[in-house]
Amino acid sequence: MPEADDMVTALYGSQYRSLVRLAVLLGGNVRAAEEITQLSCVALHAAWPRLRDDDAAVAFLRRAVVARTRQRGQPRPPAINETAKTAAAPDPRIMTALRALPRRQREAVVLRLFLDLPDGQAAAAMGVSAGALRDHADRAMTALRPVL
Repeated sequence: MPEADDMVTALYGSQYRSLVRLAVLLGGNVRAAEEITQLSCVALHAAWPRLRDDDAAVAFLRRAVVARTRQRGQPRPPAINETAKTAAAPDPRIMTALRALPRRQREAVVLRLFLDLPDGQAAAAMGVSAGALRDHADRAMTALRPVL
């Protein structure tokens, strides 16, 4: 699958930092986030024949990163310098509050606010409807308001 090799390599290069940041913010440390991103790209390579375009491939990668981060279990707060490696690390108080949120609320806030994804793309990454995404995000913002 030479086409898959080239396309996955290109997507890996263009999406790597964003995907690692997503995994760190959802609950991993940088080393685990890098592993999750790499495994997600391997899965993308296997799924390439079913995907139609780059947008579908990026959505697949986001879903894979969210799912693999969920499988890792409860988040452990990364060291501040680990989060900083992923660029634009939030204030440590926000990171602590973010880690205290239920998993779905944390996912919704990270996908919408930190990655700035539209509702449809964020919902697709979580595997929920846009309405459920908005509900999770609203609850998360209510919980985060004292810190913001």
